Amino acid sequence: MLGKFLGDYEDCNLTNYLDYNTNGLIFNHANNTKQKERLEQVTGALTNPYIEMYHYAKGEVFDL
Repeated sequence: MLGKFLGDYEDCNLTNYLDYNTNGLIFNHANNTKQKERLEQVTGALTNPYIEMYHYAKGEVFDL
């Protein structure tokens, strides 16, 4: 999700600032496919830490 957002940002905004020169792009440059794949891998592995806290608090309320 974050990788798609950054890719869309580069397509829409950075290409205008760079005068449509794709050599200055980070994620959508042809030589930087590894970085984009690693970003998608890292963001896919992230989890929401509040879910565990929610279940812990819910269990404590039920114990009361």
